[in-house]
Amino acid sequence: MKRTEILVSGAGIAGCVAAYWLRAAGFGVTVVDRERRLRPGGRAVRLTDAGTTVITRMGLLDRVREAALKPGRGVALVDTFGRITASTPPTDYDALDVPHGDLVRILQQATAPKVTYILGDGIADLEQDAGGVTATFGKAAPRRFDLVVGADGPHSPVRSLVAGPGAEMAGAHFQPAGLHWATFTAVEEINLDGWSQIHHAPGLTAMAREGRGPGEVKVALCFRTRSLSFDPHDNAGHHDLLAERFAKVRWQVPYLLRAMRAAPDFRFASLGRVRLDRWSYGRVVLLGDAAHCPSPLKHAGTDLAVAGAYVLAGELAAADHRSAYTGYEHFLRPHAELAQRQPPGGVASLVPTTALGVHLRTAVMRWTRYGPVRDLIAARDARGSQIPLPDYNLPGRGLRAAAA
Repeated sequence: MKRTEILVSGAGIAGCVAAYWLRAAGFGVTVVDRERRLRPGGRAVRLTDAGTTVITRMGLLDRVREAALKPGRGVALVDTFGRITASTPPTDYDALDVPHGDLVRILQQATAPKVTYILGDGIADLEQDAGGVTATFGKAAPRRFDLVVGADGPHSPVRSLVAGPGAEMAGAHFQPAGLHWATFTAVEEINLDGWSQIHHAPGLTAMAREGRGPGEVKVALCFRTRSLSFDPHDNAGHHDLLAERFAKVRWQVPYLLRAMRAAPDFRFASLGRVRLDRWSYGRVVLLGDAAHCPSPLKHAGTDLAVAGAYVLAGELAAADHRSAYTGYEHFLRPHAELAQRQPPGGVASLVPTTALGVHLRTAVMRWTRYGPVRDLIAARDARGSQIPLPDYNLPGRGLRAAAA
């Protein structure tokens, strides 16, 4: 019997987890990604209930724990002089915050022996017919696949091909939040005293937390803007833009801007949500941020991507692709829609636009230190990650426990 061949676009978290479990189900898997090599470090992504459950079933929890950042003392707002004006302890002590590149490296290593990777290339076109999909690549020769999974991020090229490039260009799928941010790792002797520190200036926010190595700091610089056209590959231009925007911000920002230009894991992006009426188009299905990028103010994106990849593979192992795609979306969509809701205060809670807004943000954080309020916030934030995952390792369900 001919083996079903599946093409996965995107060698990130969602794509690698999908490749792992699809291979476990006995499918042939090829993963293509435009990045030629994996960038180390990067922003911290959060795994909680659903994410850690899948990682545990993959047998990778110990390795992921080793790569995770220290939990720290919590979050602290600081003024220009570095004095703490408000703080709150961690609300989720079981969460794992892992540098994006480190998590992807672990996942790629777990899949590499039995999954084909095509790096430095991408999908240029997809043609579907009754028997499969012909994928045309930018460099490699065209190939036939039975199914295609688009796990290529919030600005998904696969989504643009199958859901309509016109709608994509008009912003019908990606809904900007009016936020842009840069993330990178700095090596600076900055004393954060175990806190994830945040400094607000009107329309600008700088965040820093301790990394894993000596003197290593994970940084995010975020600013509000209605619209901004930029070349995603022009890091030098992004550096200049951020230096201009944050030129008058004090605290530790001058040191962080200096370190930014030498950071190997620098990333600049527009933040927003992806809202789609459906996640599958014939033989092509969307996964992770390509299908349902959640609110940038929540930490649910990684859990949803990991859980969705596991569920998609499990459904495909048990049924034909039409039924599997329906089952996958029916199961995950309620959780994705919950994660897409903006928390109280919206984007102003992350980047206040006025001096009054900064003071109100500080007052709200002070208020949330109280036990009952903190518990309510923790319960609200946990709902997006509490996904009751099916156990596809049960006899007859199609996934093997020793997947890779």
